Amino acid sequence: MSLAPAPITPEMVPLPRAPAVFGLSRSALYRLAAQGRIRMVKFCSRTLVDAQSVRAFISTLPEVKPIDAPPSRPSTSAGGPDGDLPTLRERGEAALDATSAVRGSEGLTGSAAV
Repeated sequence: MSLAPAPITPEMVPLPRAPAVFGLSRSALYRLAAQGRIRMVKFCSRTLVDAQSVRAFISTLPEVKPIDAPPSRPSTSAGGPDGDLPTLRERGEAALDATSAVRGSEGLTGSAAV
């Protein structure tokens, strides 16, 4: 039986990696730091994000409650037999009929006249 080592969770995450680690954009991280909601520090030329402060902030966010889906009902706004708008097929057929009528009136029979 082999024991796998526990994953190491960094305490500080370099800013370029932070969006992938936390799922927040770079600008959102800067905005949260400016508001004092998360902690960022400078070490030499690197900006590091305090992982614990981001986790603490995320834990304060409200939980999303699933919305009950309304009962499905047939839509008449798309047109067709019950609606007042033509269906996609009817519009396509009408467009083909109009194109045929224009070609017939110009004397073209499917190929360009030279």
